[in-house]
Amino acid sequence: PVWRANVRGAIFGLGRDSEPDDYLWSAMEGVAHAVRDILATAEAASDTTTEVVHICGGGARSPAWCQLRADVIGRPVAQPRELECGLIGAAVAAGVAIGSFGSLTEGSAAMNPIARTFSPRADRADLYAARADLYGRLKSFALAEALGTAGA
Repeated sequence: PVWRANVRGAIFGLGRDSEPDDYLWSAMEGVAHAVRDILATAEAASDTTTEVVHICGGGARSPAWCQLRADVIGRPVAQPRELECGLIGAAVAAGVAIGSFGSLTEGSAAMNPIARTFSPRADRADLYAARADLYGRLKSFALAEALGTAGA
């Protein structure tokens, strides 16, 4: 995860012959790799492993993007029944606070059950592992550029 205003991104590997859908797919894949990166950082910091990644919001409406995220992350991606679930989350937290639910997991399952799960496709694992490596190298370069240490 990078929270630096002076870091700039890039769309890598596209050229003049690329189609509009190539740019869209590139952005979607870039977001998926950013999620993979954030997940790896969080797991390393907490010494835990995430079994399933839950997805919500506008992007969760796209089965193609949910599948891409599962493929890139290498974990199942769970899509809840209600995709805009901020208020549901607040209600679940309130339910836990007043004792209606024993945990956030219990409350979430009761108030917004999983509608669909996207499993990572094994035949894409090597491809996305290689692309994750490339993503990491591009991220390192972008950070070095921002810090003025690229090529040093």
